[in-house]
Amino acid sequence: VTIDFEQEVDHYGVNSIKWEFVVDDRVLKHWDLTDPDLGDRSVLPMWVADMDFLAAPPIIEAVTRRAQRGLYGYASKTDSYLSAVCGWMARRKAWAVDPEWILMMPGVVTALHVIVRHFTAPGDKVLIQRPVYHPFTFSIENNQREV
Repeated sequence: VTIDFEQEVDHYGVNSIKWEFVVDDRVLKHWDLTDPDLGDRSVLPMWVADMDFLAAPPIIEAVTRRAQRGLYGYASKTDSYLSAVCGWMARRKAWAVDPEWILMMPGVVTALHVIVRHFTAPGDKVLIQRPVYHPFTFSIENNQREV
């Protein structure tokens, strides 16, 4: 599979948090590109977890096939999913993961909150290495822990 990392991709018009929003005092605000103080695309996004290139064609095709089924409900972990995760961890990290250890989470931010609550108590101090993805800080402070 060949991916063209030089192809420019227009990220505007899809409500991309990275390209169309800005965090102002912990509030996500949509950019007003007509605002003379902001100007047209004057914010330089320094972001994580949002690619600046298109997904590989096989991924686009697989997601399209799944979407064409018209079923968008919640999915659960299957034996093949658990086997794939455990196999990947064994091959890539030399770690024998028990499938019972695997929890389904709707996203990494939810997982951060669950981890903070599970491994710490209110009032505990939690160390993070800044600069860091801002939900790391929020997951600590929103759970009555101290950074």
